[in-house]
Amino acid sequence: MFNKLSICAFFLGLAGCAAKRDLPIASDASAKIRVFHGTAVFIRVGTTCYGAKAQETIHAAAGGFSMIASNKKVGMPLTADTPWSYHEYIIPAGKPVTLEMYWSTSGAGLKQSCGPISASFTPELGKYYDTSMLFEGGRCSVRLRELVETSPAKAEPVTKPTTPASQCRNN
Repeated sequence: MFNKLSICAFFLGLAGCAAKRDLPIASDASAKIRVFHGTAVFIRVGTTCYGAKAQETIHAAAGGFSMIASNKKVGMPLTADTPWSYHEYIIPAGKPVTLEMYWSTSGAGLKQSCGPISASFTPELGKYYDTSMLFEGGRCSVRLRELVETSPAKAEPVTKPTTPASQCRNN
């Protein structure tokens, strides 16, 4: 019988499944972010670009069959449209964060993909965020929302602006 980790390892390669990690961040200097599954998502901490080898990186979602993994929760409120498959992370407040996303699928001789796409923002102390890839008009983009708590464990999302990020030059 397969367990979730063995299925993940079979379809995605063990490194993609086990690469999720937490950064050591003091709770009095942090924000939280929820990442929806379905696309590959990397959270690059302390930078406004992506791809540098020395970056602090959280491999937040692997896409594809990563959706079958149990949700990782750090105590964020839910919105009416929170999907069933996600992970939550504690990130540093006051430092830039770059979100990098990829998506691809293939079948019946057809391949579709989007990315890499990326966007940067600076999380504020004690705030909650979620991020996902949007597909509109044949284009994809990074969506970032602040989650404003309306009652215990419930929140309303407010779309937040991001800054486009580019590939780092000092690889």
